[in-house]
Amino acid sequence: MKTVIKFEHVSRWYGNVLGLNDASVNIGKGIAGLVGPNGAGKTTFMRLAVGNILQNQGIVLINGESPWNNSELYRDVGFAPEGDNFFPWMTGFDYMVYSAKMFGYVGNDAKKRSMELLELMKLEHAASKKLTAYSKGMKQRIKVAQALIPDPKTLILDEPLNGLDPIMRMEMIDLFKEMSAKGKNILISSHILHEVEKMTDNIVLINRGRIIAEGNIHDIRNMIDSHPHHITIIADKPALLREKLVSTNYIQSVGGTDTVEVYTSYPATFYGDIPKIADKNKIVIRKLTSDDDNLEAVFNYLTQGAFQ
Repeated sequence: MKTVIKFEHVSRWYGNVLGLNDASVNIGKGIAGLVGPNGAGKTTFMRLAVGNILQNQGIVLINGESPWNNSELYRDVGFAPEGDNFFPWMTGFDYMVYSAKMFGYVGNDAKKRSMELLELMKLEHAASKKLTAYSKGMKQRIKVAQALIPDPKTLILDEPLNGLDPIMRMEMIDLFKEMSAKGKNILISSHILHEVEKMTDNIVLINRGRIIAEGNIHDIRNMIDSHPHHITIIADKPALLREKLVSTNYIQSVGGTDTVEVYTSYPATFYGDIPKIADKNKIVIRKLTSDDDNLEAVFNYLTQGAFQ
């Protein structure tokens, strides 16, 4: 897979504060999620990726080029920062036209492009409204709109869903997936894990300035098989099932009252044996679920102890 964003032993510090610590990662085409708690280093990572700041150590490449002081590259990379830094006297339309002119649009072309993107973000009704009167969600959307002005190949979006209502959030997720299907490469940061999971399987987990893991969520899932998997079973004879499972050699613990709560480091063996155990003991299993295949569980496992 072609590498879109490459970090090679990258560190960035602010005085005595380490923002990014020896980060090495390759992010390919399509949508990728940069996932971590607040203060994990996501914003530093993105600012480095677009050349907004310079690394103290290491190599940063985007589309094969260094982004630092690279004006030609900026036309192919759209950036929506997390923070707001609007001119208070500007309306949404003024801001978009001003940004369009920065990318070389002139006259009516700048106005046309601005209105197209305001409509795409469903902000045409607020075009004449001052940015200081925009809600958090509206500010997020207009930042994405300005990032799209030059029709870039690559989008770097820092917490773009933060502040959006649930309906608009889903609409934005659908829009990002649609843009990706049309060939854009998108890196989206978030601390809300299930939102990223709705957009992509490709993730980079970051915490305290360090890259914890990267790649396909299912590949990352294979890295954590040493941790017990939590499985919940609803059965007609929960006490009997717990008794039979306790006697196996691949179960760490069994608990529950009305349900059977199982912890095992050998999920493949467990899933292979559970039908046999149920059939032999005439136990009806009504439901079997595990939350350990989702992004939330992966993140929790891989960052276990990181917040201590």
